[in-house]
Amino acid sequence: MRVSRKDDAATHEVHSKLKSGAATADGAAHAMAAGYRYFRNIHKTDPETAAAWTSGGVNGLQIGPEVVT
Repeated sequence: MRVSRKDDAATHEVHSKLKSGAATADGAAHAMAAGYRYFRNIHKTDPETAAAWTSGGVNGLQIGPEVVT
């Protein structure tokens, strides 16, 4: 689960970004607001293998938020 907040008048969206091996995947976009908002994305499969997550896949995962303006 992530928390986001914007501090300007522009329109922004935020989503989760995963990197597994050489493959990347984006979660669904969520509109940002002036107040804090929680959001989450569920990724059921490993983007590197398109199969269910393994412990090795989770251990090698890189994940973070990405803001889209």
